[in-house]
Amino acid sequence: MKVGMALGGGVARGLAHIGVMQILEEHGVVPQCLAGTSAGSIMGAALASGLSSHELQHLAEKAEWWFLARPVPFGRGMLSSEGIEKWVLKMLPVAAFEDLEHPLAVVAADFASGAEVVLREGDLAHAVRASCTIPGVYEPVERDGRHLIDGGVVRNLPVTTVRELGADFVVAVDLHSDALQGEIPKHPIGSLLRTANIMMRPSEEAELRQADVAIQPRLGHMSPLAFRDTAEFVRLGREAAVKVLPDLLGRLADAR
Repeated sequence: MKVGMALGGGVARGLAHIGVMQILEEHGVVPQCLAGTSAGSIMGAALASGLSSHELQHLAEKAEWWFLARPVPFGRGMLSSEGIEKWVLKMLPVAAFEDLEHPLAVVAADFASGAEVVLREGDLAHAVRASCTIPGVYEPVERDGRHLIDGGVVRNLPVTTVRELGADFVVAVDLHSDALQGEIPKHPIGSLLRTANIMMRPSEEAELRQADVAIQPRLGHMSPLAFRDTAEFVRLGREAAVKVLPDLLGRLADAR
C-alpha cells in the first residue's frame, strides 16, 4: 500500500506541516509520495528530498525571511519570488525532481488560462517558486512558455493530485480549517490572503472529502505572515497530529 500526503498552502502557516511530520515520523508513518501547493510545495520538496522534519525546523528557525520581499520596478506584482527559489535551492540536497527519494507533484496555475499546472520534472526550486507566487504580490514566473502563479488559485489542498501519483491512502494536512475565525486583518497583504482563503475554502473542503485522514492544525489566531513564529506553528502542527494519531494508525493497520 502506498501512503501519500497532500500538503496545503497557507504562507507562514505552512510551518505547521513540520510539526505534523515530526509526529508521523516518530510513529513510523513515512509517505511514499507527496503533493504540495504553495507553502506545502516547499515542505513536500524538503521531505521528498530526504530531509527530516527536525532538519527542516532547524532550517526554518535560522532563515532570514527578508528573501521573501524583494521589490520589482513596475512589474505585474509588487515583489519578485526569486528569493524563494534561491532559498529552496540552497536548502535542498537535490536540484531536480528526478533526484528525489520519493515522487512529488507541485501544483501551480497558468496565469493566462487559469488552468491547473502540475509540475513533476526538471528544476525543483523553480517549480516550488512558481507554486508560491501569490498573484498581485509576486510577479508571475515564466516556465516552459507559460506564466505561472500560486497553485492555491486552483487546488490549495492537492489530495486529488497525490492520488494521481498512485497513493492508495492519503493523509491531508489542511491549514485553513479555522482560518476565517480570526480577526479581520489590517494589513493590505493580510487582507488579500484572507480574501484568498474565502475563495479557496470550498475547493479545499471538496478535496478533504477525498482524503482518508485529515489533519487540521488550529491556526486561525496565527497570522499567515508570522514567519518568526516557527516554534509555535510546529507545536500546533504536532498537537493536531497527535489528536488524530490513533485513528490514523488504526486506519493504516486496517488498510494493510
